Amino acid sequence: YTTLFRSRRINFQALVRSNIHYSLNMIFRIMRKQILGLAVALLIGSTVCMAQNRQKGKADREKRIEQMVTDLGLNEKQAKDFKAAMEEMRPAKNKSDEKPSREEMQKKKKEVDAKIKSILTDEQYKKYQDMRKKDNAKKKKKVK
Repeated sequence: YTTLFRSRRINFQALVRSNIHYSLNMIFRIMRKQILGLAVALLIGSTVCMAQNRQKGKADREKRIEQMVTDLGLNEKQAKDFKAAMEEMRPAKNKSDEKPSREEMQKKKKEVDAKIKSILTDEQYKKYQDMRKKDNAKKKKKVK
C-alpha cells in the first residue's frame, strides 16, 4: 500500500510541477504580448508626434511671414509678392532628395533679397533688414 501511495504522490508532485510550469508559461506569453503591444503603441505615438512637429514648423513659418507683413505695413500686392518671395527662399531638395549646397543657398538668398528689395519701399526694406537681424540674433541665442 505504501508503494502505491508513494507512486501516486510522485505522480501528484509531477502533476503539480507541470501545472506550475504551464501557469508560468501562460503568464510569460501574456506578458510578452503586453510588452509587444506597449512597444507598438510607443512607436505609433512617437511617429504621430514627429508628424505634428513638422506641421507645426510649417504653421510657425507662415505665422512669422504674416507677422512680418503686418509689421512692415504692406499693401495687398506687396504682401502677395513678399509671401511668394519668402516661399521661394525655402530650400528645395534636388531630384536626388539632397539639400542644395551652401553656395547655391547663398546665391538664392541674394536673388530673393533683391526681389524683396524691389517689392518693398526703402523704409520698409530697412525695417525688414532690422527684423531679420533680430531674428538671427534670437536663433544664435537658442543654439548656444
